[in-house]
Amino acid sequence: MAGLIRVTPDELERVAAEYRKAGGDIEGILGHIDGLMVNLDGVWDGEAKGAFFEQYDELKEPFRRMHELMEEIHLQLDSTANALRGADADIASQIRR
Repeated sequence: MAGLIRVTPDELERVAAEYRKAGGDIEGILGHIDGLMVNLDGVWDGEAKGAFFEQYDELKEPFRRMHELMEEIHLQLDSTANALRGADADIASQIRR
């Protein structure tokens, strides 16, 4: 275990918010691309279209997982910030006894 903690709860929350935003950005990009695919679906017919859409569906899944990962990291960092604040409050309470 490290002897010195060099992060503040506020900094963890700031970075957590950036991860949350990144997850939202990924979700927005996927929504935009899905819209492009809907438009393409209306103007393209043929066997190549089917292959293209299958490939898109396969490649889209890792991006969905990335969005989930950003949310998990956001929650972990927020939880860590809360734990640090709680530990500080507990130590202060013990000192005041």
